[in-house]
Amino acid sequence: MQSEAELIASRLAAASQCFPLPHNDVDGKAVRDSVVYVESEGNFVIATMTAHDGAKTEYRARFVPINSETAPEPQVRQHPAGTASEHPTTR
Repeated sequence: MQSEAELIASRLAAASQCFPLPHNDVDGKAVRDSVVYVESEGNFVIATMTAHDGAKTEYRARFVPINSETAPEPQVRQHPAGTASEHPTTR
């Protein structure tokens, strides 16, 4: 049976298995978007990004329960009202 952390990791990975990651021009030339593939392994979510040049970078996030009474407040970044994101589909 999956633990709660494993279940969260697998559901998150299943919700966004593959998506494009837009970026700016490279040396003044438009390049295709990077692609991110997401999967889970136990209580880890693993995201592998393949860049426009074929380079791969792997990111891992581990899900563990924390005591909300002793955990520090999360740092939340917010865009000022009216500012646009870098990509038109994420505004």
